[in-house]
Amino acid sequence: MIEILIHQPEPAYLERISALLLAGKSPRHILDVIQIGAAEIILATETDTNFSLPQHCYEYCNALGWFYDKFDHPQRLKLLYVAASYLNQNAWHQARTGDLLPAKIPTLGGAERMTERSNPRSGRGGDRSRSMGRKASPGPRPTLRAGRTVRVSSTGLP
Repeated sequence: MIEILIHQPEPAYLERISALLLAGKSPRHILDVIQIGAAEIILATETDTNFSLPQHCYEYCNALGWFYDKFDHPQRLKLLYVAASYLNQNAWHQARTGDLLPAKIPTLGGAERMTERSNPRSGRGGDRSRSMGRKASPGPRPTLRAGRTVRVSSTGLP
C-alpha cells in the first residue's frame, strides 16, 4: 500500500483504499499505513529547506489519527481519502524536486571485519563455546517425574 501511495499516480491509491474498505479492512489501520508512508517521506527528504511539506503531511495524518480515536463522525471516511491524497501529492512534490531518496543507513564501524566465522548465527565457523574453552551444552534434558517424561524448555521450566 505504501508503494502505491508514494510511487504511483493518483487513481491507484484511491482504488486501493476503496478495495481495502470494501474488503472490510479497518479505516484506522489504513490510516496507520498512510501515516507510516508520511514518515517515510520525511526520512527520504535530505535537503534541509524541503522539510516543510513532509512534516506538515505527517502532522495532518497524526491529527487525523487522534480524530479517528476520539470521534465517530459519519464523514470521517472522506478524511481518509484526503490524507492519502495529501501523502501522494507530497511524495510527487518531493520526487520532482529531487528530494525523494531512500534513507541512507551508514555502515557501523568495524563491520568490514565481521565474517561468517565470527558470526554465531550463521551456522558455520564451528562451535564458539569450544573456542572459548567451555564445553558445549547438549541442551535441555528430559526429566523423570512420577514415572513419566517431562520435556524441559531452554529456560529450565517444564
